[in-house]
Amino acid sequence: MRIRVILIRIFDWISSNLNRRRTLSELKLIYSLFDQEVRHTLDFLASLEEKDWQTISHPWDTILFRRLANNVSVAEIIKHIVLLEHHIIGAIESQESGAVLSLEGDETLCEKIQKKRDLVACYQAVHEENLSKITNFKQSDLDKKLTFINQPYTGIGLLWMLTGHHAFHLGQLRSMTFPRTN
Repeated sequence: MRIRVILIRIFDWISSNLNRRRTLSELKLIYSLFDQEVRHTLDFLASLEEKDWQTISHPWDTILFRRLANNVSVAEIIKHIVLLEHHIIGAIESQESGAVLSLEGDETLCEKIQKKRDLVACYQAVHEENLSKITNFKQSDLDKKLTFINQPYTGIGLLWMLTGHHAFHLGQLRSMTFPRTN
């Protein structure tokens, strides 16, 4: 009986270490994908002219925002992305397992920013802060159970959700038609 208990503990320890290594490897993948997505988005934003930031996302509004938002501009889409990424990554770091997350975080983060260069600079700074937080995540952060929009997630699951969310909005931005002057 005693040998059986010892073998079970050894198996549990090995299994736990394998899962931790797998999750940390997964975190490196998410980090890389997320960083590449944001950098690609920043490059795309740099290619836009100041007037493009007021371009409206038609016909996406009714599909994307369930008719909760109309006439969403490029600037508003970017602010939404920045706020959500900052909020979720901060919550994974700071919230206790079992927490229910609010819909979006600190609305004042980019509140008064209207010019393209200022919003891009804000996004770059927030992204660097997000990457620093992700780098410092512990296994316990990745294993946390958090609820967001009535959906249960683990910390690692929320990071995958953010990566997909960013890709979705990047596709939205890349599909918009911008007026060009000749």
